[in-house]
Amino acid sequence: MDSDGVIKLKYNNYNQSFSIVGGVLKWEDVDDAYAISFVFQGDFQKKVVGPDGGVAIGIVGGFGGLVPGIQYDLHVEEDDEVGVGNPSISRDYKPPSTGNKDKCPCHTSARATQLANDLRKMNLEDIRDQTDKYKELKEARDLEDVLYG
Repeated sequence: MDSDGVIKLKYNNYNQSFSIVGGVLKWEDVDDAYAISFVFQGDFQKKVVGPDGGVAIGIVGGFGGLVPGIQYDLHVEEDDEVGVGNPSISRDYKPPSTGNKDKCPCHTSARATQLANDLRKMNLEDIRDQTDKYKELKEARDLEDVLYG
């Protein structure tokens, strides 16, 4: 069987075709396409897994023993010493807070808040009929939110 050709390699949402020569996939080609070494630092581990669960042979500069026309998966494990799991370089996410549980921290513009309150105070008929006053308040509130929210 000829070991030159094309394979498909899936990683997360990516699933691109790669050329192999002599059953060998060059890591440089994969890294150029998926930017793995940009995301993962240190001694991250990578392996190519076939549809039967078999792992491709790791060789210097790539992976060997691949068969053209087959769908493979790329698995990457971060380096525990320098990866995101390292507590010395990671921190817990804390969402923004205003100190007031009733106020959204994303809407800090007092003018946007006032315009939203004015819209809430309008009678139902004005809102349903989309009167000029309603349109004016809504446009001003939306603009304020986009610019300063």
